[in-house]
Amino acid sequence: MGEHLKHAPLVEALLELRWELQQDGESLPARDPAYPLIVGLLYGQVKEGYPCIEALPQSPLPSEVIPFLPTHRFRIGVSEWPFVQIGPGIATLNFTTSYRWERFQAAAEEFIEHLKRAYESAISLRVNSRPM
Repeated sequence: MGEHLKHAPLVEALLELRWELQQDGESLPARDPAYPLIVGLLYGQVKEGYPCIEALPQSPLPSEVIPFLPTHRFRIGVSEWPFVQIGPGIATLNFTTSYRWERFQAAAEEFIEHLKRAYESAISLRVNSRPM
């Protein structure tokens, strides 16, 4: 398992996580209640390992029209792999030539924990507004 294959059969190793979107009404599009706040919260969790932020071309679009499409990418370095991505209802971990099962597994487990902490933090936030 720890062996690195000279001519690896993989082009890319990918972990994709999706979660259910919230439907507020029959005629309204489904939405991720944590988006876009989740982008910054996840970055806060992963910035030590993935410090380079890349906004993807679809990032300015309303989240309701791009469900399950990553909008932001966090890389280990400019144009380097591996990276993680986040968008409404989706998060991914992507490896290429640096792939080794043990490294990918450890990064995936860590990424899942970071995502859970970020998402739970976003959903548990409550805005308390009072008239002044």
